[in-house]
Amino acid sequence: MSYSLIINNLEISVKSLIGYKKIVSDFNLTLHPGRKLGIVGESGSGKTLSMLALNRLLPSQIEVTGGSIFFNNKNLNNMEKKEFYREFSGKKISMIFQEPMTALNPVYTIGKQLRQAFLIHNKGISKKLSEERARSMLDAVKLNRIEERMRQYPHQLSGGQRQRVLIALALINEPEILIADEPTTALDVTVQKEILELINELCLNFKMSLIFISHDLGVISKVSDEIIVMKDGKIIEEGLTKKILKSPKKDYTLGLLKCLWKLEKGNPSLYTDKEVPFIEVKNINKEYQLPNRLFSKRKKLSAVEDVSFSVFKGDSVAIVGESGSGKTTIAKIINGLEYPDSGEILINNCPINKIDLFERARLIQPIFQDPYSTLNPNHTIGYVISRPLIIQKRFSSKEIYQNAIKMLKLVELPATFFYRFPNQLSGGQRQRVSIARALILEPQLLICDEPTSALDVTIQDQILDLLENLKKKLSITIIIISHDISVVKYLSKRILVIKDGKIVESGFTKEVLENPQSSYTKELLSSVFRIFPPKRNFIN
Repeated sequence: MSYSLIINNLEISVKSLIGYKKIVSDFNLTLHPGRKLGIVGESGSGKTLSMLALNRLLPSQIEVTGGSIFFNNKNLNNMEKKEFYREFSGKKISMIFQEPMTALNPVYTIGKQLRQAFLIHNKGISKKLSEERARSMLDAVKLNRIEERMRQYPHQLSGGQRQRVLIALALINEPEILIADEPTTALDVTVQKEILELINELCLNFKMSLIFISHDLGVISKVSDEIIVMKDGKIIEEGLTKKILKSPKKDYTLGLLKCLWKLEKGNPSLYTDKEVPFIEVKNINKEYQLPNRLFSKRKKLSAVEDVSFSVFKGDSVAIVGESGSGKTTIAKIINGLEYPDSGEILINNCPINKIDLFERARLIQPIFQDPYSTLNPNHTIGYVISRPLIIQKRFSSKEIYQNAIKMLKLVELPATFFYRFPNQLSGGQRQRVSIARALILEPQLLICDEPTSALDVTIQDQILDLLENLKKKLSITIIIISHDISVVKYLSKRILVIKDGKIVESGFTKEVLENPQSSYTKELLSSVFRIFPPKRNFIN
């Protein structure tokens, strides 16, 4: 049998003043043509680093210190850098990165970035043909209004739309091996299903091999033939996906599955809160001007249209919907980061625009979707977490330090992280820093925009428990934006389903999920990938 990719005893080390420290060791992988492999593990387990090593994209302080990599019987270790990037990287082996905002160039249009990715490996192709190829790829990843998207810049797209552009960039040269690092993290469930079906179809049609990195075992179960489970830089279990998910041999793998089963059960304690009005959103509307060509009429996009709802003190409300449906815009308006064109928002019966900015910061804090772009790379983690207290000018240096250390412990990070920088942390660790920063002022309302999307299931479980405990202990109110129905089911008491800027269904989460009335809600639920507990009992 032929092999597309063979990795033998890969060893990756981080370079420091006192020498090298292994962070990935004894990593072995065999990938057959047309096969699909899933890699799962906690943040910092080495799953992304091992694939970055394959693409020669490791950070400067991290090096491959052992092992060999063969692609189609060719030793990639002995290949010159120029030849590798010309013949393999982006052409034979392509990668979909986890964070679209940092992977896309902010000063180039989407169309230009797609054309460049195609032309760099296809010399002599005309501009017209490259544009046609770019449009076809945007259509393949289910982006609407393609001509407008070609002229837009990354910041003008939603998180899910940017992720789809990244997928189009990775697939534009029809690579033999596609490495997908959390490619559906930012996507709603319906689009996630479409993208996974698209990737599966491309793998089948072009006999393309797939390496799929994800913390979502539900997704892994649908997209991979085989699975590798990693922990602390080592492979602890591997084999056929169905076999491992049905009968895991290692306690760690079983622990990952138990976290998912726990979310499936829901959270009965959500339905005991007293209902005291806290936030009232009344008939808010928001439109955006779309970019236009010279002398053409400017078009408007209605992002939010006549949205009204109430949030009660100590409540937890989920807002779900497709990418670009307006759910994040609603959250930004409540947080004061955007202003509605009409309508009003009341907090404790006071219009939000009449609340002092410092007071508003003590009332409302956001947790953003993308920890890579929201953490300043030039500042230490300690300073990032402490910044809200510094701005308030109400605390001494000692109090600020003590509170920052307290927050680090609260989100399960060691105190030594106080002096680290964001680029020294994994994606999940950065998201926990974002949560610590939001919690340090002990706000009454947390607006969480996909707060666990970048986290593996074990850390997701801890963060959800943390948020739930804080809600009970501090009577904190939570608005959560998520495409993960399991997270919504576990954390939220009420749910709003948004489509095209309008609320199409609302009510108690349990009732809506068990008996949806809207056809759109039914479509969302039918797109969810779930792993249910087996009938036989595992150890509690």
